[in-house]
Amino acid sequence: MGVLTVTPTPEVFSWVPELEESLNEFDEKRIVDLLDSLGNVFVKYKVCDDFGLSMTHRHFEMSKAEILVESIKDDKSMSVTIPWSYEGTSAEPVDHALWTSYGMTKRKFIVPQNWCFTKAGELAPFEFLQIDEQLPMPSEEFGRELYAALSKFLGWKGWLGCDVLLTSRVRNPGKQPHMEFVLTFLLSESNPNI
Repeated sequence: MGVLTVTPTPEVFSWVPELEESLNEFDEKRIVDLLDSLGNVFVKYKVCDDFGLSMTHRHFEMSKAEILVESIKDDKSMSVTIPWSYEGTSAEPVDHALWTSYGMTKRKFIVPQNWCFTKAGELAPFEFLQIDEQLPMPSEEFGRELYAALSKFLGWKGWLGCDVLLTSRVRNPGKQPHMEFVLTFLLSESNPNI
């Protein structure tokens, strides 16, 4: 299988809140009202085409020897995200039979695609993507400033982070990425009527 491009921090996934908790915080804190202020950080670091603000959440528990990895089918008709066990820089699907039943194939790399903040204000990857190319990584400076803005407005709760915008790179080649893609997703997840 692919080579892990960063060493996972096993406890990171357990820091990420459950979906319901993140949704409640998103609604309670009125994130929509803060998007201009938070978006200014993305603009300052010229990363609007690379990263978006994301509502970090998890749906289940995993062991410390597992990471969550998304695989995208060759024809881009489907993606499957399941736990993978890892050791050093190699990883394998925990349920290989399930993974192959969806027609998934191995790729060169397993790269971070979603980051949460640690209590120290550092970005830490908690979701990964199996892919044949390297993806951009957020700089430490960008992470520190985004964390400072989030802390100023919201305090540290761990339910907002950033992710790689994959629209043009992987899921829909040729489509221009933009920050609204992720924010629209967040809005629709928090309010199914949107």
